[in-house]
Amino acid sequence: MWPKLLPTKNTTDASFRGRQILWQQALRHAFPHNTNDPHGYIVADRAGRLHGLRNRVSHMEPLLGVNITARHNDALRLLAAISPEVRDWCAGMSTVIELRRKCPIEL
Repeated sequence: MWPKLLPTKNTTDASFRGRQILWQQALRHAFPHNTNDPHGYIVADRAGRLHGLRNRVSHMEPLLGVNITARHNDALRLLAAISPEVRDWCAGMSTVIELRRKCPIEL
């Protein structure tokens, strides 16, 4: 849902103006700690990449080519834009980076 609501840089997208208005009037408040991204493009890019990963997982597609560290960072940065405390808690609970280090093959 989020990638369809968040702002896009694509000015030819029919929803371009509506997404900008939605961001300015409402959605930016969902990310109160989002800094240096007044138009919401960085938030939208991260949400889009995570949505793509979610789709690959749900369709049981291979994930060997996925940069797990980058997607993990996307998730943590989105959480930080919402709540740094929750990001810290999730980062402390996450085993993604540790498991990635233990991977026996170079990806």
